[in-house]
Amino acid sequence: MVLKRIIRECFPVVSDGLIRKYLIKFLQVIMKLVYKYAQERPVMFSSFQPDVALIMKKLQTKYPVYFLTNRGTVIFDDVRMNSLEEAKKLAINGGLDGIVFEVKNIFRYPSVVREIKESHLSLLTYGKLNNVPEAVHVQYLMGVEGLPS
Repeated sequence: MVLKRIIRECFPVVSDGLIRKYLIKFLQVIMKLVYKYAQERPVMFSSFQPDVALIMKKLQTKYPVYFLTNRGTVIFDDVRMNSLEEAKKLAINGGLDGIVFEVKNIFRYPSVVREIKESHLSLLTYGKLNNVPEAVHVQYLMGVEGLPS
């Protein structure tokens, strides 16, 4: 979700406090719809935007919330988005359920699986390689817990 960035670009003089209030209202609307229509379907929330993930976790406890990261392959102004270490700190300190990592990075840096597991976080992956059965099987053997779709 790029909501915070869109707000910042459209309204450059808007304070962080006002952005946070807008995010909360926006996420409350989403939660209302999810509670109304999800019924017993499995639901999880994830976001590349750290504040969205943290707010969503504070707004509800029914569904797991994950922080998405691509481990600094794109550099952002918000340092929490630029490294695995920052992603782990965010997830642990914010009480998030885990991290969703780009699948190619799991194969490039297999020690990530151990690092995240040792932090008592759940590890999921996203990406095109998750459509390749052999890649999915290797991730299972490595300890990756899921591939959200």
